[in-house]
This record gives sequence, C-alpha cells and structure tokens, in this order.
Amino acid sequence: MLGVELTPSSPTRVRALLGAFLVVAAALVWRQAAERREADDEDTQPASTEGRIGAVGGAAVGLFVGTAGGLLGVGGPVLAVPILVTGGVPMLAAVAAAQVQSVFVSGFAATGYFARGAVSLPLAVLVGVPELLGVLVGWRVAHRVPSARLKRVLATVLAVLGPYVALTA
Repeated sequence: MLGVELTPSSPTRVRALLGAFLVVAAALVWRQAAERREADDEDTQPASTEGRIGAVGGAAVGLFVGTAGGLLGVGGPVLAVPILVTGGVPMLAAVAAAQVQSVFVSGFAATGYFARGAVSLPLAVLVGVPELLGVLVGWRVAHRVPSARLKRVLATVLAVLGPYVALTA
C-alpha cells in the first residue's frame, strides 16, 4: 500500500510497533501522574510489589521485557520503567528495579560479545565514562524532583521517542 513490505520480521514493522508502544506508555504514565500525586516520601520507602503489581505481575513484566529485549534488542529500563510505573510502582522504585535488572542483562550480553571479540574497548570507554557521569547527575536530580514531575518528564520523553523510533531508518 505504501510501498513498504511489512513482513513479521520487517524492521519497519518492529520500529512501528515499538514506537506505538512507547506512545501508549507515555499516555498511560501521563494520565497516572495527573490522576494520582504520590506522597513525597513514598519513593523513599523500600520497593515492594505487594499492593502494586504482585509477584505474578512482576514476573510477567520481566518475561515480557526479556522477550522484547531478546527479539528487538531493546528492553531493560526503556520498557520496564513505563510498565512498572503504569502498574502502580513508585517512580524511583521502578527506575531502581530496572537499573538493577539491566546490570544482569548487560553483564550476560557483554560476556557474550567479549567471547566473540565484538567489543571495541575504546568505543565502550568513550561512551561509557560520560554515561556514568550522566547516571550520577540523573540520580541526584531524580531524588530532588517530586515523583509526579518525574512521571511527566518520563511521559514526555516516551511521547517524543515513540514517533522517532517508528519513523527512523
């Protein structure tokens, strides 16, 4: 119809689906931030799935994010944070859980790439060192900004990222 073949493995189709997911997640996160302002101290409490998504829901999120990561090469915090937040997990707890799980995923993936000689150490350092500095800055800011505002920022980033992912080659 548009001159683009959309087979099940088509990169165009995958980008379109991921972009649509990000836009839907943005709308859900924005709505939740508008509907329910969390108490300032809620995000400082230890994360618990009780009363939130539950153990089965948490396992389902992990299975979905892991499967998407394996199939599409994306996952971790990009998918886990919006899913956890829309499931009622406090913003900082969702970010913390996603960051911890990404350490394990990244460790296994990096080991595989190292074993195949596919890692450029100069490139990893060039990107990794500034990224670590950015993480430190982001962590400090996240702990000073109200949770509802962080959710709106997350929703905005997802809303911009969705069409970008869907439309880029």
